[in-house]
Amino acid sequence: MRKLTVAPLSHDQIAQAFPLVRQSEPDLPLERWQDFAETLLEDRGQRPKGIMAVMSEQDYILGLFTYRIESDLRHERILSAENFCAMDIIDPKAVASALAEGLEDLAERHGCGAIHTTISPSMSYQDHWLARMFEGIGHEAESVRFCKTLRPS
Repeated sequence: MRKLTVAPLSHDQIAQAFPLVRQSEPDLPLERWQDFAETLLEDRGQRPKGIMAVMSEQDYILGLFTYRIESDLRHERILSAENFCAMDIIDPKAVASALAEGLEDLAERHGCGAIHTTISPSMSYQDHWLARMFEGIGHEAESVRFCKTLRPS
């Protein structure tokens, strides 16, 4: 069985993650990704934010999501996740599952009442395996954003 590790993306891994991000944003220039990622990794004492990645045993980045901890009218404190990417020749569903577990772990550590995960609009949620996976683990579609309530509001 493969060992996948979910951990924060470091500054020196930003360029390595670019091909993965291009999977859902094919026209994105490298410089735009680098600037965006650096902003998420800056520590300015604001609400927590960052990039989480799934790493293989050989330290290859197989998946990632960006996140921010935000306030929400319905759920109070939420983990808002975007740019969810999972790519693996062997088992992309295992990578996506590891990322989904990482979402829940991160949300629980930050005391969030819900997770809002936005997937690319190109992933028609009715027939895309990633959308079905989120629904299967308790997320509900809110347009192309999924929501999983972690504790009652």
